[in-house]
This record gives sequence, structure tokens and C-alpha cells, in this order.
Amino acid sequence: MLRTVAMAVVALFVLSAAAHAVPAWGRRTGADCSSCHWGLNKLNHTGRMFLLRGHRMPDEEGIGTEGYNLTEYTSWASKVRFVADKDADPSTKFDVESLSIYSGGPIDKNFSYFFEYYMHERAGDAAGAGSRSKLADAYLFYNSDAAADTFYWVRAGQIYPYLIYYYGSGGRLSISRNEAINRRPGGGNDYTPRDRAYGVSAGYVYEGNLLAEIGIVNSGGGNATPNIAETNNFKDVYATVEYVVDESGSGIGVYGYSGKFKTAAGPEDKFDRVGVFANYTTPQYTISAGALSGKHDLPASRRVRTWFAELGYNFTDTTLGWVRYDHFYRDIATDAENRLVELSVGVSHRLNSVGRLVLEYRNRKFSGKSDANDLTVELNWLF
Repeated sequence: MLRTVAMAVVALFVLSAAAHAVPAWGRRTGADCSSCHWGLNKLNHTGRMFLLRGHRMPDEEGIGTEGYNLTEYTSWASKVRFVADKDADPSTKFDVESLSIYSGGPIDKNFSYFFEYYMHERAGDAAGAGSRSKLADAYLFYNSDAAADTFYWVRAGQIYPYLIYYYGSGGRLSISRNEAINRRPGGGNDYTPRDRAYGVSAGYVYEGNLLAEIGIVNSGGGNATPNIAETNNFKDVYATVEYVVDESGSGIGVYGYSGKFKTAAGPEDKFDRVGVFANYTTPQYTISAGALSGKHDLPASRRVRTWFAELGYNFTDTTLGWVRYDHFYRDIATDAENRLVELSVGVSHRLNSVGRLVLEYRNRKFSGKSDANDLTVELNWLF
């Protein structure tokens, strides 16, 4: 298996080395990737403000008299993977994880749009029998004054909190997401903090440093079942507040969620989640951490607790490494995955302006079943 892994890494790197392209928003704004990103993918504060202004820079006023330029608003992306797991059968496999379209930007002085559509996705299981298409984020966005540092905004469509996007769901160092935002709580409830759901949200930015958002959405479960319809009359609510201290994006934020999830068996699980996220970022390294806790009615008034910590380090302008620790506790004694302790480590290399090549190893220890170990190599291209 080691020989196969080595050959796969070399092959993916050779295939990627000749690729040259510039993503749509860089073409439109003339900005380099490093203007909005730290360490290849993670957003810095300029990148976050770009999102909160409606996928635009302060001086962009929308589609001008020259008309809509598709290449400045739309990018294509794909993830090609090689996965090795000695306990699986087969123990090694290649996979095209996804093929997707990103499109967004200003329409006029106040309105903008964004959508991410997957024409192909392996549904998180490279060993599955097929694939799926899905709509990820998709919303119309209004900004009161995109040229200012103090403004309010409103969006409607399929959404999730910008705070969760920043702390590991969107642009991130690793292939995998941290378990605090990505793992289901068990007990028949499919909610995760990174669920995309139909709804509306509104936010306020004060002097570019204080960021707040409140959203009203359908029930959770959008991670497990994309584009899921509403299942009950209760509307879930989330709220976030953040304070950013520097242009690298260092800061602290709080998150709250209140919801009801209708389980497959019929009963509704009323639950909540509260937590805090923080990061300290310099040009050389970044440290991120988050912790969440929440009560569930099902089963039997339990409390879910989870946290993570991640360190990323820039070796060069194009290569970085990271290590992350995850802990997730479901508080269900009969669940074989009641407690998960996970360690992941990896390295990422930027491929000119087209994407990146990533190597990630994960060790996952469960309370009631055997450990899981896997190695993933991903060629992620975007143009």
C-alpha cells in the first residue's frame, strides 16, 4: 500500500504543475490571492469584508454599461482525491470528489448575489454506488453601503452563519472540517452548525471590526441531506457576534442556535447550541480554537460537548502545514461513537494560481469501536 500511496502523490503533483489560471473574483478586481487569504485558503480580514460587502471590493458598484462578464463572476472547481485506509476494502482508491460552479458579485450599488452548485459530488462516501448534484449556498444579498466600513446587510436564500464559514466550513487549511461544526449529535438528530438551510439573515458591521448576524431558517440537517425541505412548523434561529482585532483576522466570536429537529421515528428533538470561537493569526502562523455545548430533549435530556484546536504554519509563501485536535461527546452511553477523539495533520502546497495539492492524515478514536486511520491526497483546482 505504501508504494501505491507514493505513486499517487507523485502523479497528482505532476498533473498539477502545468496548470495556470486565475479565479473569477481575482480577474474582476485585479487582486492577488494573498490580498484576501492567509496560507492559501483561510480568509484574512480583507477577505471576510469582501464577503460581507456582497462579494465585492469597496469601490465596485456592479454591472456597468459594458455588461455582465461571465469570466469575472464565475469559476469552476473540482477535487480529485486518492484515499488510503488499511482497514477498508479496497484499501486504496481514486475519486473525483466534486465538480462545482462558484458564481457571485455585485449587480448594482447595493444588491449582489452568490451561489455554489455541485454538478457532481460523491456524497461524502467515495465507496458509494453513485453521486449527487446539489445546491450549496445560494442567496440574494443587500448591502446598505458597501464603500463604507459601517453598514448593515440582508440576505435571503440558502445560507449558514458567516462565523461558521470562517472557522472551518469554508476556506480552511485542511481537507476535513473540524468536528465541532461538522459532526452530528446523534440520537436521530442530523443538525450540524455548518448546515445550509433555506431562510433569511441580517447583519451589521461597525467600523470593520464588530460583526453581528442573526438568522431565521428551516430545520437543521442540510449537511446530511442537502436542500432538505422544512419538516416542522418551528423555525430555527441563530445569532453570532464577533470582534476582529487586526487585518490578519485575529479575533473572538460567540455563536448561539435554537432549534427543533423532527427525527425519523417521529418525535421532535428540541435543542440548543452555544459556543465561542477565537483565532490569533500572524504572517507566519495561525492558532484557532472553538468550543460548543448544547442541551437536547432526546434522548433523556442530554448535553453535547465538543471542542477543537488547530495550529497552521507557513513554511513558504506557497506551502503550509497544520495539526488539529478534535473532541466530540454525544452523551449517549449506548452509542458506539459516543466519544470521538481525533488528530489530523497535513501539508498544503499552492499550485501557481489554480488551486492546491493537499496531503492529510487522520487518526480517529471512538469510545465503542475500533480506531479509524486514513490518508488522503487531494488535488483541488479552481479557475
